Amino acid sequence: MLRATTSPVPSRAFLRLAEKQTMSRREATTHLLLRPQSRYNSSAASNRSLPKPGFLSDKAKSRFRRLANFLKVVRVPVLAISLYGLGYQKGVIDYARNPHMKDLEILTGVLESFETVDIERPESDSVKNKQVQRVGKIILECAFRYVRDELEKSKRKCIDELSKDTKTMDTPLTTKAIEDAFKSNEKVEFWSEAAARLSSCYEWKCVLIHSAIPNAFVSEMLPSRIFVTTAMIEEFIENDDELGLVLGHEISHLIHGHCSGTNASDLMLRAIEMLVLALDPFDGIASLALMGAIASIRDLMSAAASREHEHEADEMGIKIAAMACFDTRKASKVFLKMYQKEKNGDGDGDGDGNEGPTLRNYFSSHPPSDERFKFLQEASTHENATKYMDTHCAEVKSEWRQSRQSMKNKKGWLASLRLV
Repeated sequence: MLRATTSPVPSRAFLRLAEKQTMSRREATTHLLLRPQSRYNSSAASNRSLPKPGFLSDKAKSRFRRLANFLKVVRVPVLAISLYGLGYQKGVIDYARNPHMKDLEILTGVLESFETVDIERPESDSVKNKQVQRVGKIILECAFRYVRDELEKSKRKCIDELSKDTKTMDTPLTTKAIEDAFKSNEKVEFWSEAAARLSSCYEWKCVLIHSAIPNAFVSEMLPSRIFVTTAMIEEFIENDDELGLVLGHEISHLIHGHCSGTNASDLMLRAIEMLVLALDPFDGIASLALMGAIASIRDLMSAAASREHEHEADEMGIKIAAMACFDTRKASKVFLKMYQKEKNGDGDGDGDGNEGPTLRNYFSSHPPSDERFKFLQEASTHENATKYMDTHCAEVKSEWRQSRQSMKNKKGWLASLRLV
């Protein structure tokens, strides 16, 4: 016979102890399981404030994008300016090593652009060259005298105005105050710069160029020279008065500083063109169209400035020609002849008033010749030799008589030597 067995019933104290032990085990297990997770969460929380490797915030991206656009815009102008500086430095070094050779290279480049056959030396005995040298000498002397007189006049006026101010303010007139007044006075600055441009370490020359292109010009790259082509004399100039007006016009360009102004404005326009192209707002054909449009705008602005320069040179040129005792009314007819040739076309143009290839080179960016003729005809009524008969013109005539007398004396002396 089998006996049924029964397990003893645990007491309440034993159950409490077992429950405590079980709870302690669970807490230990939970602590061990949650400990790595808490470390991860703490590191993740700390990493929220810092960008992950290879990741940028929107603000940083925007900042870098602006910096990239700025560098994209300035890279081309900076590169161009750097190249310009290097070229300028090389040119200065080459010119310092051998100035005469550099002058010859520049002169050769200018002559090639005019399809020059030859140039005449100032001492050449040809009739045209003698005429150019004779008239050129008179025009240059009058231009120097005119600039010197205007500079002295503007300085005296500036000092008079400064004296009035110092008397009103009861302050002494010092040398430094006069120098500061000269620097701030526009007229004194203009005529000082004009005198500096005319003053040169080289002797002034009028150069006759054998070329089929009618032209007369000056250039600051070839200082102390006025160039006239034989075609200009053969086609448009019949007397000394017309040649005097043309040479007076050219020296006026140098007095006004038009050569330097043109170079500076062209450099600025090209820098703006490069800046706009560096933005590159379009791609492909649109970029080519933008380049063409910018170049056209640049040419239009340069042409407008050139026409203004020509008007200023006409205005001063007729004044210098009048001071040199030339008949300015007769001289202005040179532009009438130019207009008639433009109108007729002379076989190179199309016969309807358009310029031919030879004239286009000279009249590019120039006002119409008929307008210039009308302006000079009107200006000749108050700018003529009669106005300066007692001042500049009298000095020119006196110097001319002295020069002729010295030539006669020299010829008589040579004749006496031959007789001996």
